[in-house]
Amino acid sequence: MASLAASDLLRTDHRQIEIALDRLLATVKHPCEGMVLQVRKIFAEIQRLMEPHVRKEENVFYPYLQTAFSELLAEMDKQHEYIAEVTAGMDELTGMAGKGLTERQFLELIRLSMELFDAIQHHIVDEEDQLLRLADLHLSVVEQDCLATKMRASKSVQDR
Repeated sequence: MASLAASDLLRTDHRQIEIALDRLLATVKHPCEGMVLQVRKIFAEIQRLMEPHVRKEENVFYPYLQTAFSELLAEMDKQHEYIAEVTAGMDELTGMAGKGLTERQFLELIRLSMELFDAIQHHIVDEEDQLLRLADLHLSVVEQDCLATKMRASKSVQDR
């Protein structure tokens, strides 16, 4: 079995993240009893998927491409920062879920869930349409393979 190129590893992560994001959006579009706990569960899954993905990007993939695509990577970094801000708000509200949310907090959780969906989806589209497309054009098979190996090593170090 041939190993996946680094850019394809990131695309694979994106598909998994999108599945969780779709579940989050479907949940908040139909507010009901128990929704907050369901959002908390889905949000935890999104965080579990995003953390190693962002680590692969920021510690391996982006630094390797920095010289060739510095402006584009600056935009990707800004998007990561914005996602982190929205995530912090979601983290705070989902952490309060067991205590019960006020109506205002409940509505804020719905708003932030939709904002998180939009921010991550926007980032995925930008990254795939721009950065990963350019990486596929400019990186050799050997470079892609080397980066993929480093990404896998980065993940396994964190799993210990």
